[in-house]
Amino acid sequence: MPDPKPSKRYRATKKEWEDIHAAFKGASCRICEEYPIELHHVLPRSHSGDDVMVNLVPLCRVCHARVEARDPLARAALRESLSEAHIAYLRFRLGERAEAWLDRNYSVNTIRLEEVA
Repeated sequence: MPDPKPSKRYRATKKEWEDIHAAFKGASCRICEEYPIELHHVLPRSHSGDDVMVNLVPLCRVCHARVEARDPLARAALRESLSEAHIAYLRFRLGERAEAWLDRNYSVNTIRLEEVA
């Protein structure tokens, strides 16, 4: 069964986006540590993901493209880098569905399978 969409998402104002980008200035990619970065919504906007710091992670253009293309290794690496604040945000937005949603969308099992191979 697909996840129902949560309530309407928060859209940052132009000024808030400027502040968000300033806060991430100098940040490196969460996956490969390269620069420059783009901001990725952990909970996608299409799933009512808010434009807030705890729903954003810095990714370089290459890793961002891999995550958006649903590359399992990139998504697993991103999952491993999520902070407690990111997880708390997902629990707040998705409730009891958060862990299952994370497992479907950012599975760490892929990394473990690659390590065994």
